[in-house]
Amino acid sequence: MNHRFLCCAAAAAVLTANAAGPIVRPEVGNGEPRGLMIEANNPEDFNRLPTETATVTFTGNPEDIRVVVDMTDADVLSESASDQTLLQKTGDAVQIFISPENDTRIWELLVDAANRKSCFFHWGPGRMFYPPATDAPPVKITAVAVKTAAGWKAEVRFPAAAVIKQYKLPADVKWTVLAVRYNYGRNLDRREISCFPQAVRTLSDPARFARLISGKGTETTR
Repeated sequence: MNHRFLCCAAAAAVLTANAAGPIVRPEVGNGEPRGLMIEANNPEDFNRLPTETATVTFTGNPEDIRVVVDMTDADVLSESASDQTLLQKTGDAVQIFISPENDTRIWELLVDAANRKSCFFHWGPGRMFYPPATDAPPVKITAVAVKTAAGWKAEVRFPAAAVIKQYKLPADVKWTVLAVRYNYGRNLDRREISCFPQAVRTLSDPARFARLISGKGTETTR
């Protein structure tokens, strides 16, 4: 095997957010921590880490999808007043997008540092919050936020089995996922938005979502 070819292939796989090249979907689900990267609105943002780093782990099983985001944060804050609101507008928050592969439907899950949670349904990326975006029956998610020595951690569980039944999805549906962090801080130049996989301009683009591999996934946040 040509060593130069292998090096070039590896380099191409790393630049998963390059808007000019092919989109490479990473596979997640084995609990391996992945580093969040800055939302790539500019070429210099490709593969750039945020000022305050974070990792995400995805785990899926037949019953639910579990996402844990562990974040460093010098000044954890949230001024949210209730659940089922746009929590990323009122302080530090985590946003999870979940979508069946080859399907336009998207579930948007949110949890913030004040332990508030939201779950929104969208018919597709071109119908985000366009009426009747919330006409679908609600999905009950589990979300927990806890402070840590380094910052805070969020765990979100999405009831995959119940959603498959409720929305009449195929029993063997393949899920895709993306995790986003909204970080406010007095020492930051601006609100930082970071994610995994790295997004390019549009966070809710399903083409950028990672493929979820099913596993056991019974661990809980401590």
